Amino acid sequence: RSLAKNVKFFEKNNLTGCLAIATQIKASVDGFKPSVPVIMSLRNPGMRERHWANVNAQCNTEIVPDEKLTLEGIMETGIADHL
Repeated sequence: RSLAKNVKFFEKNNLTGCLAIATQIKASVDGFKPSVPVIMSLRNPGMRERHWANVNAQCNTEIVPDEKLTLEGIMETGIADHL
């Protein structure tokens, strides 16, 4: 909400440099929003090995929950398409 207000403020006050930056940041945030449910679900401390096996089977992925696992790696598997 704050980003939208900033964009409107920059438009109204003709601050083109700030507007360009705010618009780019807002686009990045809007692009990230669909990932939030995936992050919340997979970050749940109740996720056990059997849950990961179920996720892998249903999504046809090979996600291994270890210290090398990154959000980027998870999203590259296309898991968000299955939610």
